[in-house]
Amino acid sequence: MGIQILANSEHGAVFYSPGTDWAFGPVMPDADVAEAFLRTFSRQDDPRLLEDAALEHRWHKFQERLHCPLGHNKANVMLFSNEVHISCMEKGCSYVWDLDGNLVQEEAEDEEAA
Repeated sequence: MGIQILANSEHGAVFYSPGTDWAFGPVMPDADVAEAFLRTFSRQDDPRLLEDAALEHRWHKFQERLHCPLGHNKANVMLFSNEVHISCMEKGCSYVWDLDGNLVQEEAEDEEAA
């Protein structure tokens, strides 16, 4: 059994292990952010096996990825089948990047350039 995400709009999201019936980790803003954070772990790097301090450190490092490369700190996480896109929510900023900090080219921009 893998890790699931328990979430609601009022309280945020947490990881949940159905095998042990245990919720763990930080309280995250929503299910998309929790899923994006979970995607930063490899199969061999199971967050259930980390000490609290190590998981807290990983969460802190993940949150740094949610800051716009232009210095803004309002972001929206969008999940796709194999990708995570993070878009800046600062007024006037249309920057979209992936979990590695690479600029993501929007389809509309690509079509205009063609």
